[in-house]
Amino acid sequence: MSTYIESVTQSLLKQISDLAKKANKQKGYKFMQTKQIFDYLPIGYDYTYNISFQIARFQVSDNSYGLVLTNLDPMLFPVEKYTLPIRPNRKSIRKVKVQSSVSFIYRVT
Repeated sequence: MSTYIESVTQSLLKQISDLAKKANKQKGYKFMQTKQIFDYLPIGYDYTYNISFQIARFQVSDNSYGLVLTNLDPMLFPVEKYTLPIRPNRKSIRKVKVQSSVSFIYRVT
């Protein structure tokens, strides 16, 4: 039973992956390697431009981290404001309650 479920799952995942590849190809997307070299753009090329962004990494649990990347102005939107800091004169981070999601079931007759 377990082998059958695994093979069906792998088959479905492959079909979904193939469909996603076809959809991306139709949209004109191309796969880029993680270590892609852009040697076709010479240094000082007229149509290149600099981008600036901030990256904030914060600890979510003992062995996992979250990452926030933004290109907003650091003076108007400081990353520190949104990453649950330990406030001055406190020994622990503030208590943040997890809120459950709400879903609705709609019936069409």
